[in-house]
Amino acid sequence: MPLTIRTRNKLKTVISAVSITSTTDPYEFTGTRNYTVYCSPALGSGETIVFEIYNPVTDTYNTMKMGGSTVGLSQNNDVLKVFDTSCVVRFVKSVTASATSLFISY
Repeated sequence: MPLTIRTRNKLKTVISAVSITSTTDPYEFTGTRNYTVYCSPALGSGETIVFEIYNPVTDTYNTMKMGGSTVGLSQNNDVLKVFDTSCVVRFVKSVTASATSLFISY
């Protein structure tokens, strides 16, 4: 049965189902919303979707890190919550064994 209840939440497909490497267009998180970032199907061993944060001073993207660890999705971390954060990011998906999509719900 398809989920049809979306009266309060919005869903954006950031990466359509592909198995090849993919880099998204920029996406802006605003501090006034809570976001849930997730992929489907779950990633396998060694597969990742890395977050890159935009640096307006150098006009480049850098791997986002928190506490020294790369922020992103992996086999054992397939959901990420983002809140109280304002930034521009893009997502970089590695090659995956099966076609994988990336979604943002807010």
